[in-house]
Amino acid sequence: MPMHTDDTDNADSKNRELIYENLTFAIRGVLYSTHNELGAYGTEKQYEDTAIRIFKERNIACERQVRIGNS
Repeated sequence: MPMHTDDTDNADSKNRELIYENLTFAIRGVLYSTHNELGAYGTEKQYEDTAIRIFKERNIACERQVRIGNS
């Protein structure tokens, strides 16, 4: 039986609000732009460099590879 989008476990996520909706939208936009620019076969370093450049072009504060916790 084929799975439809309404059959997923998180179908109720449509009813949840994002805490930082505008920031989430902006970050997604940067990531889509990064993918559109590099395609599917860039290296991790290329994706990072491109994303950082686009964040800066759009005046969105960001930092590279921030360590979180004791990891």
